[in-house]
Amino acid sequence: MPDRLSEESANLSKPVSTEGRTAATIALAMFLGFAAIVVLLHFLRPDLHPFGEFISDYAVGEYGFLMTTAFLAFAVGIAALTVSLYQGLPLMPRSWASLVLLSASSVLVTLAGIFPTDLGGEIATTSGEIHNLASLLFFLLLMIAMLVLSIRLRRAGMLEGRQMALLWLSIAAPILLVATFGPLDRAGLVGLGQRLYVLTLISWLAIMANEVRSQAFGRVKETQQ
Repeated sequence: MPDRLSEESANLSKPVSTEGRTAATIALAMFLGFAAIVVLLHFLRPDLHPFGEFISDYAVGEYGFLMTTAFLAFAVGIAALTVSLYQGLPLMPRSWASLVLLSASSVLVTLAGIFPTDLGGEIATTSGEIHNLASLLFFLLLMIAMLVLSIRLRRAGMLEGRQMALLWLSIAAPILLVATFGPLDRAGLVGLGQRLYVLTLISWLAIMANEVRSQAFGRVKETQQ
């Protein structure tokens, strides 16, 4: 039993490979790029009120290509993060289920980007229906992956200090999603709610990518030993 525990401890503090750090760096750049484009679109499209319109609405009309680019950057970021987690986290906290969920999330956000949404009040189109379904599944699968990974990292003793933000963000995400399509929608603030929700997702993903990139999880475990 002691030998097994020693082996698990050594595995938990194993340094991240060069490939893992590179993938994490790419992921972080993509997430920051997505955020930067969305912020820019708020200035380029003042006709869309941020409190009442969805982020996806920026993909329709002028500068729509920028929103499509942002979606694709988001997808590449999640795919790169999946690779970095495979390369950079030991098996115990990593979990194959979370990697599969992240991979599926990358595919779904790609579909959401390729198929633009329908603006409110317009006749529903096949593109809009695909976008809505892909977005819904993306939100659900990503939230599950976030929660699973955060809990497993916590149980492995690899969430300390600022890294605990990963757990709190994974808990806040579903609460914000319910609030967005519940009380905030009724108050005419569905756009604000969605932006806070997406900010929560991006923050979790960016923090996770940065922690893998900087090998912070391994250092936490080494400190505990």
